[in-house]
Amino acid sequence: MAVWYPAAGKESQHAYSLGATGSVALNAAAARRQQYPLIVFSHGWGGCGTQSIFLTEELARAGYLVAAPDHRDASCSVDGPRLPRLHLPQIPFSTAGHWRDSTYRDRHADLEKTLDWMLASDDFRGAIDPARIGAMGHSLGGYSVLGLAGAWDSWKDPRIAAVLALAPYVKPLLLKDRLGSIHVPVMFQSAPFDLGITPSLRGPNGAFAQSSEPKYYVELRGGNHFEWTNAVCFGHTRIEDCLQKRANPRLIVNYSVAFFDSYLKQQPDGLRKMDGEGLRRYLHSEAIAAVP
Repeated sequence: MAVWYPAAGKESQHAYSLGATGSVALNAAAARRQQYPLIVFSHGWGGCGTQSIFLTEELARAGYLVAAPDHRDASCSVDGPRLPRLHLPQIPFSTAGHWRDSTYRDRHADLEKTLDWMLASDDFRGAIDPARIGAMGHSLGGYSVLGLAGAWDSWKDPRIAAVLALAPYVKPLLLKDRLGSIHVPVMFQSAPFDLGITPSLRGPNGAFAQSSEPKYYVELRGGNHFEWTNAVCFGHTRIEDCLQKRANPRLIVNYSVAFFDSYLKQQPDGLRKMDGEGLRRYLHSEAIAAVP
């Protein structure tokens, strides 16, 4: 598991095993000036906990702890180089109707163990506000965190207060009519050339429409399924350069931070001010309190 966090130390350049260079105070003590929200991150099928460094680093810089385990299907590792391994899905992605709450339950177990460990850890528990916990996942990781937020009854963890689904695989949850069972704020992010995922998020029968309020839909301009991974920074070794020169990574960070700020820090102004700035498409629907 990799953990990014506000640190009581000076940052320096750090080369991750996947070839990207970030800026961290490696293994420094966690800052204890206040208690910070915790976000658990679930990687995509065949990815790993360090697959989305530009986002996990920036969330920590914005005042969050981010804990990212390697799941059983990982083909890279937070611990360093790993020989590529061939993984077959537990049930083919093309037969979504056969998926049920037992499908990828090992990921649910990983996320539960991650949360339990972080909240009990001598290194981090004093820096975490246990009342402010979010979940974030890419692709199959999106399926995993939606399940954790209540899409699968047997997976539901009441500690999750907001969920960010990055190009999530939602077809099983749509077919089983499960998305309406999530009762925490959710943001879906997508890309127009992610042809296997984006159509299942859009439209009257898509994940956004079928989800409960408050909910958000972010669609980037251009991009594919791997827009939320280190691949989006190809050509830029340093994460800092990638964020300065590439629009989509910067937009992903901005909307993700603003979403969590709104629901884990009760700071909604950032999300309200952006209102679709820089995006191809932006939809949102917030519950409105009854007025006497």
